[in-house]
Amino acid sequence: MQNLYDVKIDLSGGDLPRLMVWAYDPEAYINLNAEALQVPFKENLTEPIESQSPAKANENAIFGNTETVSTPDGLEALRRACDKIENAPLGERQHTRLSMSRLIGGITASGRLEESEALVELKEAALKGTATPEDPRILKTIHDGFDHGLKAPVDPMKTGIDLLSDEDDQEHDDQKEEASPKEVLIPKGILPNNVEQYLEQVARTHATDYGSVFSAMLGCISIALGGNKRIRVDASWEDKGLLWIALLGPSGSGKTHIIRAAGGELLEKRQIHLHDRFKSDNKLHASAEKEHKQQKKDKGNQDKPPEFSVDDEFSSKPVRKRLYEQHLTLEKLVSLHVDNPTGLGILTDELSSVFDGMGQYKVGGKNSDKAKWLELFNGRSFSNPTFNDGERYIPSSFVPVLGGLQPDLLKKVINEESVVDGYASRFLFAHMKARSFLSAAELHRNSQKIPQQLEQIFDVIFEDRDEHREYRLSKAAEEILYKEQDRINGERESGVETMYSVYSKEVTYLFRLALVIHVIRDIHATEVSAETADFAVQTLRFFESGARKAHRLVSMSDDDKLQMQFVDKVRVLGNKATPKLVKDQMRRKFGDKGNYKKCGEFIEQLVSRKILRYEYTAQGKILCPS
Repeated sequence: MQNLYDVKIDLSGGDLPRLMVWAYDPEAYINLNAEALQVPFKENLTEPIESQSPAKANENAIFGNTETVSTPDGLEALRRACDKIENAPLGERQHTRLSMSRLIGGITASGRLEESEALVELKEAALKGTATPEDPRILKTIHDGFDHGLKAPVDPMKTGIDLLSDEDDQEHDDQKEEASPKEVLIPKGILPNNVEQYLEQVARTHATDYGSVFSAMLGCISIALGGNKRIRVDASWEDKGLLWIALLGPSGSGKTHIIRAAGGELLEKRQIHLHDRFKSDNKLHASAEKEHKQQKKDKGNQDKPPEFSVDDEFSSKPVRKRLYEQHLTLEKLVSLHVDNPTGLGILTDELSSVFDGMGQYKVGGKNSDKAKWLELFNGRSFSNPTFNDGERYIPSSFVPVLGGLQPDLLKKVINEESVVDGYASRFLFAHMKARSFLSAAELHRNSQKIPQQLEQIFDVIFEDRDEHREYRLSKAAEEILYKEQDRINGERESGVETMYSVYSKEVTYLFRLALVIHVIRDIHATEVSAETADFAVQTLRFFESGARKAHRLVSMSDDDKLQMQFVDKVRVLGNKATPKLVKDQMRRKFGDKGNYKKCGEFIEQLVSRKILRYEYTAQGKILCPS
């Protein structure tokens, strides 16, 4: 072409379906009497295809023909989408099915794909390799995404194929503790080096990841902090360091021990100290009250009147101060909060007990309590009058929450009702990533006490708890945090509906995290630095990733959950994960009869789908995550 016509060739086009050739047919039939097709004249022919309705886009694509014919670029986009669905890594399959089917729906709306053909291919790809044929959850995901895409036509040559490109796929070694391209990690450098090393050792001791332990520490700091510290976002908005954090891990994964090691033990020591002080004050009060009564009794026999009027009512009894409680009804929580105006946290092994306790013994049930919990999250004034106790008013509420939650119970937090009312979006989720266990010798040899520097961080916060402080953003911190807020708002506009309220609350959490991290680093500095703001952004993205994963988990098919359990089991067993041992420990998942054989067949499916892989070691053949 360049030699014949002096036309410079575009070397960037490497996609085979776009190949241009010269057509040659010596026996071509030419109808010299063909009738001209009347096409309505359009003045504006430059309207982008994305803004057209499905019907109009289809009309432009096929010149008025009512039957859509799949085009080569549309078929190529469909092929790539199906390939991504089939090979999506475990934990991302639900999201991949939804996003790919939505994209293909948009390409179908533009007239590049025939609808029934596209749906059949998407369903086949989604169901391939699953243990449950025609899984209704998987099929619903495909239909939901496809129907959503039909409302927004997409030109595959402009966006579709680019979004489906395989060039960005990256390989990674699962034997190393490295992040996959979509995995977000808690940044290092927030804490003193020896404190971070301690938290990493806690993670290794409990066969999980650093991010989960760090999240538990953040929750403990939020409880210790109280509601007297505020961050000034702008002239009309200030906020507190109020966090609701859920550690997601199966029963026996060590959630309780992790929370204790990450600061829960220090909270308990402070709670005991406050209780001991209350007992001491109560004893002194009882003694003084006894003396006071005696003076009243002896008043008539005294020649000299006492220094104070013995007729006056004696001072009120001491109030027991608390940092947190574990299992409370809402009424009791508010009653104790009135006595502890700085704040009262919820620290519990299992958050499910909190959800189960909502609305107990009430006519309105859980919904009546849920609405009040939603108010408590805002950290503003709160009133909960009752018939017995009368008016109970908190001028400035502060109720942080930290606890563990089993993945199977996640639907108690994330369900259709909680997504609509925004309750689900108020939690920050940290998923405990399974790792291989240390040997007993390593476990006990490397055991550590809470380092002095971590104790000092908590002690400073405890001593300053009753002081009122307001922190302002430096100009550089403003620039970083406002830019992140713009990104979140962009995600909210373009993201899936179930995540809409999550992104809304992320804006709130962005500044709350900035406050908590600032207090950890320097509670007395009045201005939040750019470095702290950057740490807050990275930490928020860690929790954003956790929210996406949590929403995927609740909509996962049983087959996907089973695959995840196998991968976790293999990861935990490490170099001991022989096929025989895995089958021995997982065969009960397939019932009683013939379960050993079914389990073996399922493992082979996972290997063929590259979810698991075989590796040969000196000890023999073992299974590894792919």
